[in-house]
Parts: sequence; C-alpha cells; structure tokens
Amino acid sequence: MVGPGLTTIEITDRVVTRTRAHAANPAYAAALATLLLTGATFDELRSLPSSH
Repeated sequence: MVGPGLTTIEITDRVVTRTRAHAANPAYAAALATLLLTGATFDELRSLPSSH
C-alpha cells in the first residue's frame, strides 16, 4: 500500500522547501513528510508538536 502522497500529490522542490521552512526543526519536517506519504489521518498529523 502507498499513501496519497505517492499517488495524488506531486512532491516538488517547492513542497519540500515549504515543509522545511514551516517545520520547527528538520526532524519534524521529516516526520510530516513521512506521515503525508503514508496517508496519515488528520488526528495523526495534529499530534505533531507545534513550535508556537
């Protein structure tokens, strides 16, 4: 099985750059990319720590 990121969302340099720029640190950016590519639910994404 693949997540929606591999079949519906084109992962471009722009997407990667925006993810890295808005994540609190590189580990969070990597976690977000992993969750998006695996088809995580909103609740799973929401459980990521916030930098606010």
